[in-house]
Amino acid sequence: MSTVTLEAGTFVEVNPNLIKQAEKVLSRAGISYPEFVKNMTEKAIMDFSTPEELPVPCIDDLTDEELIGLFEEGMESIRAGRYYTSEEMMERIKGYGVEF
Repeated sequence: MSTVTLEAGTFVEVNPNLIKQAEKVLSRAGISYPEFVKNMTEKAIMDFSTPEELPVPCIDDLTDEELIGLFEEGMESIRAGRYYTSEEMMERIKGYGVEF
């Protein structure tokens, strides 16, 4: 897992393969990965939505190796205590104004 350091001491764990893929795509637009993250954060603040022009990953688009890697990363996070209970997730989601 790679860590991306942003301003204000924010740390984000991102799959290294995803970072490489993103950097490849973003380099064509002349933008760095950290700058992209900063821009998307600002956009989320402005309109509280994911940009429609960005593709949403689909599980069907993953290879078996990529899917197994994601499951392994998830299990590693759980073993390290980095998870939320369903109740905690519901409270976090409600904090964004989503009602159930």
